[in-house]
Amino acid sequence: MRTTVDLEAYTKYTDGIVIVQNIYSRSATNVITQQKRYYSVNTFVQGLDILVKHSFGNYQLWLAYTLSKSTNQTEKVNGGERYPSWDDQLHEIKVYGMAQIKRWSITAAYIYGSGKPWDDPTYTTSFQLSSSYSKNSQQLPSYNRADVGLAYSYKIGKVNSRVGVNVFNIFNTTNILSKPYSLSDTPYQNVLQNKSPFNFYDEKGMGRLTSLFLNFRF
Repeated sequence: MRTTVDLEAYTKYTDGIVIVQNIYSRSATNVITQQKRYYSVNTFVQGLDILVKHSFGNYQLWLAYTLSKSTNQTEKVNGGERYPSWDDQLHEIKVYGMAQIKRWSITAAYIYGSGKPWDDPTYTTSFQLSSSYSKNSQQLPSYNRADVGLAYSYKIGKVNSRVGVNVFNIFNTTNILSKPYSLSDTPYQNVLQNKSPFNFYDEKGMGRLTSLFLNFRF
């Protein structure tokens, strides 16, 4: 029986990253137009990684935890204040287990991640960004997924072979990865009615996927 623990803390500052920002404006005839502008931002990331590995006989158990914060900053966006990066995720937990029983190997993994940010711009009736708006201030639902695998190893002559099956997202959990949006058909009228001028879409992750494999090693 053996247990190992790895602990790492980190900070990282990156400058000169280019982002694309959608800018919307209203004409004299109340037509809303969209333009893309490119800005250079700096990114600051800080976090803590913890990895615990426990082995006992033919069994292994891994537990990984990440605590992190990632923010962007530029004078051109969000009033110069720092805001969450698209990949900002406060918590992530990964659990992995493996068992070797004679020629059979069984694996199982579980991943949990707290929700990442998404952007919900709000506008005044003159179609200016609301003073209460803060970029990427909304949060997606948490992410969770379980995977399993089963494999059998055998030998034919001098050839080592392995056959098995993997099931990705075995519980067919629906995970929302992002919420892209586009202008509605009547954006200005929507704002006047205190509604969002955008149509939002849920970009979902992959559902259950079963795959078979056969490996040969000479």
